[in-house]
Amino acid sequence: MKFLGLVFAVALAGGCADSQQPDFDLGGRRDLSISGGDDLSVSGDDLATGADLASSGDGAMVGCTKVTSWPGLTPFAGYDSTVPVTFVDSFKVSSFPSDVLEVGDYHAGAVYPKMVTFSATDTFGTCDVCAQVFANCDNTGACDANFYFAQAGSVTVTRADSNETIGRMTVTGSNLKLVEWSYDGMGVDQPVAGGKCYQIDSLNLNVPWDNTTDGGAAPGADMKLACTPVVNELQTAGTAAMIDGGTTASYEFVEIYNPCPTTVDLTGWKLVYRSAANNKGAPTDTAAFSFGTMSIPAAGYLLIAGSSYLGTRDGTLTTGLAALGGAVGLRDSVGTLVDSVSYNTLSVANNFTEGAPAANPPAGSSLERFPNGADSNHNNLDFKTTTTATPRAANL
Repeated sequence: MKFLGLVFAVALAGGCADSQQPDFDLGGRRDLSISGGDDLSVSGDDLATGADLASSGDGAMVGCTKVTSWPGLTPFAGYDSTVPVTFVDSFKVSSFPSDVLEVGDYHAGAVYPKMVTFSATDTFGTCDVCAQVFANCDNTGACDANFYFAQAGSVTVTRADSNETIGRMTVTGSNLKLVEWSYDGMGVDQPVAGGKCYQIDSLNLNVPWDNTTDGGAAPGADMKLACTPVVNELQTAGTAAMIDGGTTASYEFVEIYNPCPTTVDLTGWKLVYRSAANNKGAPTDTAAFSFGTMSIPAAGYLLIAGSSYLGTRDGTLTTGLAALGGAVGLRDSVGTLVDSVSYNTLSVANNFTEGAPAANPPAGSSLERFPNGADSNHNNLDFKTTTTATPRAANL
């Protein structure tokens, strides 16, 4: 039996495919419809097998979708005792449809660290550590009919706990080559003739899970959502014209946006802040706002603003945001950093930074994701400054 599953709903859990069944098991779903917008284009080359993986001069595989580095977005992990397998999944983008990278360790060799080098002779039915990509998955769990299976490159599993209640999986990889694959559990376990391919230069996933809050009732019950709210816009200072008897600094705000298809419960979540010189651990975050028992609806906004903000706000910042460099982050109820953005020049490298810091928003301007809600994990690419702030509304 091999794990192949994704479950998209409020939380994500793993499923497994029985080798006697003709279909993959995506959380019990058998509607493996092919969604549109497939970006895994090919250039006419037959990329089905290892022998056909032609390389261009820069080492890139001809016709492959190339990803330089994959931490992905909202990774989640867990243990399926019915197989058993420790697995970790990571989404390529924060909105659907999204491609999903999955690594599963079947504990056939339980000595860690475990390094595996993939080859063109590997099959899905026999892999101990398996790496695959599911393409164009939507929020119902439907993905393209075929997946992409590793045929070259290597991964090292440093840790893969075999406990469905609480644990961690840590895996790195390099030069992964994945080809379009067909598996039905009834004898078909092979590359797709003329299929497409994926190339991932580097992989780094270090993901915990903890189901103790619900007594460990079900594997994955408390895993992170496939989609999470993001810091969508922020302003570190207003202008005198915006203020009626207040200070310009107190006009600042942070807007949270939910790009997900369902309401997200923010109970226990916090908005946190770090100055340009602070890159210490989570206990040294400055709490900017605690969400209490709030929730945010699908495609909804929450605005946390300074005490002199004149418009409608959902909460009041308990700390100021420096105008010349800093960072804000969104932590969930167990303290995991869900999203973050740093801006301007930082005195020390800040691990709230995704990629590189965004630009600095001058007084009266704001820093906003554009397009609205876009999150490629690169602050400098996802955010732009604008003189037309749009608090509690879509960015322009």
